[in-house]
Amino acid sequence: MKKIVLFFSLLLAMTAGAQNIKNTPLTLGNFEESLSDAGMKNLGTLFETNWPKDAKSGKDCAWVRVRYVNMTEKDLTALDFKGVDVVRREANKNEQTLTLFVAPVEAGGAYFEVAHPSIGMSNRLHDFTLKPKAIYYVTLRREASTTITIDVKPLGVVGVLDHGKRSDEKGNIADVALGKHFLQLQQNGVTVKEDTIDVTEDNIRFDYDVRKKRAIMFESEPADCDLLLDGEVVGRTPMSINLPYGSYHIEARVSAKEKDEKYITVDEALSSTVKLSPIPRKRLTFSAKYDGQKVNAGLLVDGKREPETKFTYTKDLVVGKRYKITMDYKNASTTHNVKVRKKMSSNQEYTISANNTFLWPWERMYDDAPWGFSAGYVSKQWVSRGGGHIFRGNAAWGAYEQCNPENKRLHGIQLGWQYNPCFDFGLGLHTGIFTEIYSSSTGEDIEQNNYNSSFNELALYVPAHLLYRFPFGDETAILLHGGLGLDVGLLGFYSNSDGWASNRYNNFYGKDGFPDRFNLSSEIGLGVRYKRLMFDVQYSKGITDHKDTRFAYFDQNALGETKTKQNKLSMALSYMYGGDYRRTRWLWRNLDEVYPWGVSVAYVSKQWVAKSGDSKYKGNAVWGPFSGEDVKDKRLHGIQIGAEYNPLWERGLGLYTGCFFEIYASFADETVTFPNSYEEYDSFVALDMYIPAHLSLWLPLGDESTIQLRGGLGFDIGLLGEFGTVSSSNDNYSSSSSSSSGYSDYYGEDGFPNAFNVSAEIGLDVRFSNFSFFTQLSMGLTNHDSVKFSEYGEGEHIKVSQNKFTCGAAFNF
Repeated sequence: MKKIVLFFSLLLAMTAGAQNIKNTPLTLGNFEESLSDAGMKNLGTLFETNWPKDAKSGKDCAWVRVRYVNMTEKDLTALDFKGVDVVRREANKNEQTLTLFVAPVEAGGAYFEVAHPSIGMSNRLHDFTLKPKAIYYVTLRREASTTITIDVKPLGVVGVLDHGKRSDEKGNIADVALGKHFLQLQQNGVTVKEDTIDVTEDNIRFDYDVRKKRAIMFESEPADCDLLLDGEVVGRTPMSINLPYGSYHIEARVSAKEKDEKYITVDEALSSTVKLSPIPRKRLTFSAKYDGQKVNAGLLVDGKREPETKFTYTKDLVVGKRYKITMDYKNASTTHNVKVRKKMSSNQEYTISANNTFLWPWERMYDDAPWGFSAGYVSKQWVSRGGGHIFRGNAAWGAYEQCNPENKRLHGIQLGWQYNPCFDFGLGLHTGIFTEIYSSSTGEDIEQNNYNSSFNELALYVPAHLLYRFPFGDETAILLHGGLGLDVGLLGFYSNSDGWASNRYNNFYGKDGFPDRFNLSSEIGLGVRYKRLMFDVQYSKGITDHKDTRFAYFDQNALGETKTKQNKLSMALSYMYGGDYRRTRWLWRNLDEVYPWGVSVAYVSKQWVAKSGDSKYKGNAVWGPFSGEDVKDKRLHGIQIGAEYNPLWERGLGLYTGCFFEIYASFADETVTFPNSYEEYDSFVALDMYIPAHLSLWLPLGDESTIQLRGGLGFDIGLLGEFGTVSSSNDNYSSSSSSSSGYSDYYGEDGFPNAFNVSAEIGLDVRFSNFSFFTQLSMGLTNHDSVKFSEYGEGEHIKVSQNKFTCGAAFNF
């Protein structure tokens, strides 16, 4: 019976001990004495001379070696050993043991347990003995584990812990005991790195980069710039960095605005040197020709000569900066001022003219500037022959006795754009398109349809000439040209008041007594060219027979058939540009400096023109239907504010559009009674929206200046149009309205224009860097047939169109 009770008591104790081990955070194993072979005392104790003694009993201490498992070195420092007197303690990190020299315990009843302030208590060991100068082993295990992360570059590398557990696709390994572990990194089954890691509660992530590496040299122009790698400053250029394979963002920085950045991928294909340019540079090649042949010439950049003479030089020059480039050969030289642009031609070829060397004119090199704008004087005269008689005069007045046209000429101005390319052997072409504006006045009204006294004409002229050029140097030449010229009369009319006034007589071309609209002439011209300026004189002899032209004097004296020809004389001054002259490049080769966006402010006015047959009436349709206000030749004035979009495409072609708002105001001389509302008003305000849709042609004048010709359609949308009164009791205008009411039934009502209007438009812009000045004419296409002017009447087949004039300035960006 006693044996049974003892067995159950022992089983209960073991169960309680097991339960204690399971629930305690620290677990102590049993003491095991270290003995030599055959159970004899450990011989190692015989050689220990510095064996500590217990101060109380004077006996030698027992040596307890605590093997710790799943614990960190930091955990060991806070351990407290209870039940024994520790005389000395030492830690052996390599063997993961803690050495304790304790006072010997030779009698029963002693106990041993371990405490940690944050981890907790271990189980307690009872009834053991610790003999003097004996060696014992005991194991202390922490019952805890964690999940660690092995983050490895590149992807596809697996972590193997203690030759067993492997990391998953996210690099995690679960249930890892705290403490030191052996880690292997394997790629495709091959171990690429081995390491010993120490897992603690605060150290569960381990990063490794086992990629291949390359040394990359980073250079910059200029040198000594901040070098940033993925946004972090790593040093100053030039600098070599041993980088793992992968993608990086590299930046060399002089200042916040002066920087250069690149995205690079380090691999076998990447160059060992990466160059950056915080101050943007353009690589240009310079070469020279002498007597038509490429030569080994010298080069000076801003007065600094290159050490060697070469056929071709390569220079990296700062974008946006001007350089003085000189190339010389055999005591001759040429100098050019070059402004470097990102998209300019990389090949800069210059011509060095021979000094003191005889050359035929067609052999002498000449920097060409084929394009030009010209302005000049032009006059024409009609010559009639027949029956042995000749009469010269001004055919504008020729058919009427009240004006003697004998030996008179029609005078005007010629404005245009010309193209003078020169080919081999001095031969070339002279052509272009020109506008001619003529004006003539008798000084008094004559009986020629409503007593006219003035005549005006607008004509178009296009020459087609062969050209031969004799250069006398790099910048001087004489030009001879000749061929055919075509004149097209666009508009010719008489009026009984100054200039372009109303009551005009438009039946000019082809009518009895007047010349035809089209004229063909044989022409010859002589020009002198110096640098960009050219002066040209030209004579035209008519080929077309204007047989309907009659002079009163000639009709009385001529016998038989007569022929009338138009002769013309012109003198013009031109400004030439383009080509290779002084290396002026077409603007469309420098698209980075076009500045397509802009804001503009302009003056704008519009007028309505009513036509019925040959009759025409102009006026301000705001007040048109009411007899109380004279609207003849009046305009509606306002301001235009808006944003424009003006991109440039290839070959100088571009687009002009945008969105603009126009604010108009008009005041009557006295109050006007409106029949629709029976109210009196003397003021009108309007808000319109305007959208152009134009094609444009850019013509460069220089490095930063251009002329832009554009034309297309324009769309006007009336948003608000309202009449009111601003006059006070004494009929003087005041700043405050005397009436809050207004008449807003404006658009489309009887007597008023429609809210929508479409116009054909033409515009001219002059651009200087970011600033442009423009003017624009709009001719209405929409028929505002509801508009009626009191002085014009309300006849049938009346068409009323809205014409508009705009001029202003814009800032482009």
